[in-house]
Amino acid sequence: KSTILERIASAREKFVGITDVRDESDYLGMRVVFEVGRGVDPVDALDRLLINTQMRSSLSHNALALVNDENGKAAPKNLSLLDMIVEFIRHRLNVITRRSRFELDKAEERNHILEGLLKALSMIDEVVSIIRKSQTTETARKNLMEKLDLTGVQAQAILDMPLRRLASLERKKMEDERKDLMQNIKFLKTILSSQDRRLEVVSQETEEIKDKYAQPRKTVIVESEEGHQLAVTVSDLVTPTEDQLIMIQSAGLQRVDAKSFHENVTRDKPTSRAVSIALLRETAKPEENVLLISNQGRLWQGNAGRLPLAGSFEDLGLKHAEKVVGLGVVREKQKLVIVTTAGQIKRVEMADILSTRAEATWAGIIGLNANEEVLYAGVSSDDAHLMICSAGNEQVTPRVLRFETNSINPQATPSAKGVTAIKMLGDPLVGCVLVEPGMMKKTNVVAVTLKGHLKCISIDEFPIQGRGGQGVQLWKITPDTGPVAGITVGTEKDQVDVFSEKMKRIRLDVKSLPKVTRATKGLNLGAKYVKGDLFGAGEFVAGVVVS
Repeated sequence: KSTILERIASAREKFVGITDVRDESDYLGMRVVFEVGRGVDPVDALDRLLINTQMRSSLSHNALALVNDENGKAAPKNLSLLDMIVEFIRHRLNVITRRSRFELDKAEERNHILEGLLKALSMIDEVVSIIRKSQTTETARKNLMEKLDLTGVQAQAILDMPLRRLASLERKKMEDERKDLMQNIKFLKTILSSQDRRLEVVSQETEEIKDKYAQPRKTVIVESEEGHQLAVTVSDLVTPTEDQLIMIQSAGLQRVDAKSFHENVTRDKPTSRAVSIALLRETAKPEENVLLISNQGRLWQGNAGRLPLAGSFEDLGLKHAEKVVGLGVVREKQKLVIVTTAGQIKRVEMADILSTRAEATWAGIIGLNANEEVLYAGVSSDDAHLMICSAGNEQVTPRVLRFETNSINPQATPSAKGVTAIKMLGDPLVGCVLVEPGMMKKTNVVAVTLKGHLKCISIDEFPIQGRGGQGVQLWKITPDTGPVAGITVGTEKDQVDVFSEKMKRIRLDVKSLPKVTRATKGLNLGAKYVKGDLFGAGEFVAGVVVS
């Protein structure tokens, strides 16, 4: 790093357009920031840095190998990549030929012995008579060779054969062994007689070695006609894999292959201890860009494949007490929607995010006042509806406001604070959900209170209104229910996780929940699941999420 900075300082004429260099390295890792002037193409500046500094180095490989010349004498020779592959294949062909010839000789030798043993067993009385009439072992061997037309090897094997081999089961074993040997001999002769067959064996054995000793690549191969002149970016380094399931949990992030991920959760039964709950989840291809939004109004964007497989919020580069509250995948014609605890809403075009944000870095996306945080952030189409829920208190009933997101004009400036989404009446906001057009006819709203009362209400119970209003009553709260803790939406095919402040959880099928209206009290989960199982002393409900 110091060498790179010294190189830039000593050759400023080669780096015209770079106005500032900052070393922001810390205990989390190395980080150097290059700022470019107005009108300077950042990609061109990066190209000059890569070419004229040690930010990227070329490593030469001396491919020296022993290669047979025309006379068959091995001599050292420098090889190209293609020549290395040719020599490797030639070496493997030689190994397979010699190995096959050796194995064929052994198989034919064993087959010859078995042939003699089976012949002796078929004439066992005559064999016994010849051996009994012979004075010595050598005489017996010669007599067997002469009278039964056997070779010396076969005759010796008969003399060495223990009596237990006379059993019928032993005879069957020898017949089976000879049958297998004949098939193997045929296979080995096919290999020795055909170059194409030997090449097939080379390919097959190479695949077996790859499967047995496979390790993840430590480097990435980037294909480009421009070769070393190419400016390699973060997106070029993403390894193609299966679709990734990204989950934001209470203390950090987890990324797994979506296809292989499986949760073994018993439904309708509370956990006895704290569990890890995915508060947010999205599925994305490794090369797709994802957005992370923190409660302090900062945004991170980069390829899904560059996210750690597991890590705390600090590992992601967040400050103390900062956490991720929004997760989305960058898709065409969609926009980022941000809602704050003060009831403000802001929409941002994806093009504005991608064109002004560096990959894998945190930067402000919304202006916040003192004591204001981001409550919710998500990605949606222009036709989506947003539902905002307040908690309610002794003076104000919990409310839900539903309005169309396209009524909010996008703002590109990161410091812009958005516009009023819902009129604040003194009670805090506890949740927001985005509902896409295709889900509106079959979606239910699921809400839960701090004392464990739950409602499942058809979305049709919530009329579409204009932004900035108060919304409609969700619940008539009492001392038994307590204020609303969380809200989500789900179809009949979904499950919801209801979790306590201490992260105990119960998973419920939406289709099993009784459908009620906004005027009813709702299901008392605290009464159904006895005290201590889910809602113990001080273990208030924290909210619900779709699973």
